[in-house]
Amino acid sequence: MRKRITRLRRKLISFFIATTVVMIGLVTFGITPAMAAPALGSGEMCMFDAPNGAPIAAGYAAGHVGWGFEIGSSGRWTYGSTETGDGNPSGTWIQSGSETNMRAAFKAARGGRYYTQFRCHATPDSSVGAATTQANATKYNGYNGLFNNCLTKAISIYNAYWVSASLGRMGNGWATPPNSYFNNLGFNYGWGPVASL
Repeated sequence: MRKRITRLRRKLISFFIATTVVMIGLVTFGITPAMAAPALGSGEMCMFDAPNGAPIAAGYAAGHVGWGFEIGSSGRWTYGSTETGDGNPSGTWIQSGSETNMRAAFKAARGGRYYTQFRCHATPDSSVGAATTQANATKYNGYNGLFNNCLTKAISIYNAYWVSASLGRMGNGWATPPNSYFNNLGFNYGWGPVASL
């Protein structure tokens, strides 16, 4: 009996040591358990465009975007946007709900008729934990009009969500007008057609 207990203890100790070594390795290489592998099966992500956002000159606007991703294929979504360029957490909003809730939220945002179109992309995997972590990080990682803005934050969330992207990770969007990036999603990354909100 004592030999069995001793063997069991050794196995448990070996298991905990092996688990600890794996966790230390993941942290060392900057991978959290949520990011190590896709947490759920297929999913979908959407980008919402406000074509008249960020006006630059008379008759020209750089545009503004918001993001959304489905929690697996559950029909529930997490969505939001960085609305202001002040770098404060209050400038970013994040919500969750059904696809209908998501579209309604963007349609009503900033008094309505600000976000007017969107497009989506189905994904074979959905790393929801990593995307949620990245979405929350966007509230606190500052703001820069060229390199850390509504578009680059959205892209960082998409890249965390779709880890096995067959066409590779989406380009970071640095120094790119959001309207231009949105309009070229189909050509560059295989996103679906533009639809009206």
